[in-house]
Amino acid sequence: MEKVKVSDILSNSIETYRLDRKLSWKQEKVLNKIINCSTEQMELQQITCTKNDCNYSQTRRRPCRDRHCNRCNQSKKLKWMKKMMTDFLSVPYHHVVFTLPEELRNLTICNQALLYDIFLSRVLMFSISLGKIENTLEEKLDLLDCFILGAKP
Repeated sequence: MEKVKVSDILSNSIETYRLDRKLSWKQEKVLNKIINCSTEQMELQQITCTKNDCNYSQTRRRPCRDRHCNRCNQSKKLKWMKKMMTDFLSVPYHHVVFTLPEELRNLTICNQALLYDIFLSRVLMFSISLGKIENTLEEKLDLLDCFILGAKP
């Protein structure tokens, strides 16, 4: 089974899309680049191996190099993901988000220092109590929360 490319989908459906919507010139430019990426509309480029003892050479169509093009940015994305994975520790990770109730959001405009101090201290207390339940070390969790949230222990 042949892989379906974004450029194929765009080229087959863009005319129908244009019937209902007006695209800006920037959007048109990006669409044209993605649709024509590595096709006959793009010029040829010669790729040659730089090693002295290698005679490998290949001719192929020049990519569009647009930041929106999945074909051109796939290798960049994979390199970035590989680099990012080396920065993470191989430990269990939990991401928790605390938000203020909607009723208090307007109050924070006038009383930011007071309300955020109360809010962050409650978040810290909750995190420590959660750490005690999970049998983790309170000191480590306390330091971690202080570092992340900027709250006072």
